[in-house]
Amino acid sequence: PIGYLTIGAANGAEALASARAQAPDLILLDVMMPDIDGYAVARSLKSDPATAHIPIIMVTAHSDRVARIAGLDAGAEDFLSKPVDRAELWLRVRNLLRTKHYADLLERQGTLLEEEVQVRTADLQRFRTAMDATADAIFLLERESMAFIEVNATACAMLRYTREELLRLGPGEVSPGSDAWGEGACDELVRDHAGGAGVEECLFLRKDGSTFLVELSRQAQLSRGKWIIVAVARDITERMEAKRRVLHLAS
Repeated sequence: PIGYLTIGAANGAEALASARAQAPDLILLDVMMPDIDGYAVARSLKSDPATAHIPIIMVTAHSDRVARIAGLDAGAEDFLSKPVDRAELWLRVRNLLRTKHYADLLERQGTLLEEEVQVRTADLQRFRTAMDATADAIFLLERESMAFIEVNATACAMLRYTREELLRLGPGEVSPGSDAWGEGACDELVRDHAGGAGVEECLFLRKDGSTFLVELSRQAQLSRGKWIIVAVARDITERMEAKRRVLHLAS
């Protein structure tokens, strides 16, 4: 067809070698060829992962149903009978190349998505490692859903939940009755995200029902178009007890 670069092969073996050396976008394959017929060539091409994606149009002088089914069974995407009408051939080639183009785009997109998932997984693992190395409890709260999207190991140990359990909870279950990171407080953090927020004291509730006092600092961060509240909590039970003892001795 006009506008396409074509490469010829004298027989089946040459066609296989040419396709494997430089994969074409489409193959016009005659059924009757020396040494290896077109059906065998098509089956060989479709069984090789390197050439299986190449669309094949079988060309034959036989127009009966059996010949067509044999061609399709061998893996051909389309079938043309001789004598070939040039207009019909051009349209079939165009349509198959268009389909292959979209399939190639989809495959490339899938590869890019897979690579992105691998990169994000590695980034998440590094992020978790860094978070878990800190002595303070860290909570990442998504403002839109008001649900935790990440917590570190210290937070789990402090509240005596597993990571999976904590990720199913919200701030109201971790610190009931406190407005330190309620919806209004989170919206205020978003409005003043450059300045962050001051440190507040609030009660945390462990899984076993016991409570303890923490020093909570929070800041809003924009990540991939969503606002995330980064909350860092430090258990100040011992500090408050020491302060109480000092005051007791002083009086």
